[in-house]
Amino acid sequence: MLKMLSLLLLFVQMLSLASAQTFSLKKYHTGDSFFNAKKYDTAVQIFDGLLMSSIPDSFRAEIFHRKGVMFFKKGIEDSSIYYEERALDLFTRQKNPTKMSRVECTISLVYTSKKIYDKAIEYNLLALSSAQLPSDSLTIYLSLCNVYQMKKEYYKAYNLLVTHIQYFKKKLIYNQEFLISSNFGICYSEMGKHDSALYYYKEALDNASSGKDSSAAYNNLSDEYQFRNNYRQGLFYLDSAYQINRSAGNLASLLASCDSYVEIYTKTGDYYNALKYS
Repeated sequence: MLKMLSLLLLFVQMLSLASAQTFSLKKYHTGDSFFNAKKYDTAVQIFDGLLMSSIPDSFRAEIFHRKGVMFFKKGIEDSSIYYEERALDLFTRQKNPTKMSRVECTISLVYTSKKIYDKAIEYNLLALSSAQLPSDSLTIYLSLCNVYQMKKEYYKAYNLLVTHIQYFKKKLIYNQEFLISSNFGICYSEMGKHDSALYYYKEALDNASSGKDSSAAYNNLSDEYQFRNNYRQGLFYLDSAYQINRSAGNLASLLASCDSYVEIYTKTGDYYNALKYS
């Protein structure tokens, strides 16, 4: 009888544990839904509640990673790094290289935003060593290319494009053609090879998959034609970017376009229109 009672108590404990885990899992997915909807304050409240309960380290690591991303999106960079490093520690203990790579890539983005480029490169290289999927490797190479451009080391960025990223463009099919073409264009432009830059900016425009991509390509083309003193073409592409940003209500990009209008109209002596956009 005592043995039966012990077994019954054990069964009840197991049911209670399973019920608690199911509840935690549902709560986690609820927080994740708010995270994906960019409702970060609500997501943080749910995740913080989960962190105070008994949950598996795998979920704890995911929550740390999401909190790191949320703080990065909100511009709170030091807190972002803190939570990403906690996530990285747990994923490293779990020997999960794919998750490690993605966290390291996020940390590199934060350091890039902080303009601490050497740390950004360090974490990009760590992410590359952990990456298991070709799509992840491509993303990291593009991130590394961006860091070299920010450091104005355009030849390093170009060599990275030629030796690594071009391989992915030829061998694999990913929705990254726009970024690859844009990066080639930027490198060629900064190295003074403007015909090549123009070619790749036009290729980027062909590969644009969103209004944001198209706007960026139009702005790059406008800059190239301005460099050639072909202000008519420069204005044509600038107008295209301006219309996209106006429709999207993108205030920051509209202000940047206005600065470009002022520059073009001032150079061409059209001070009336320069004043209009100032």
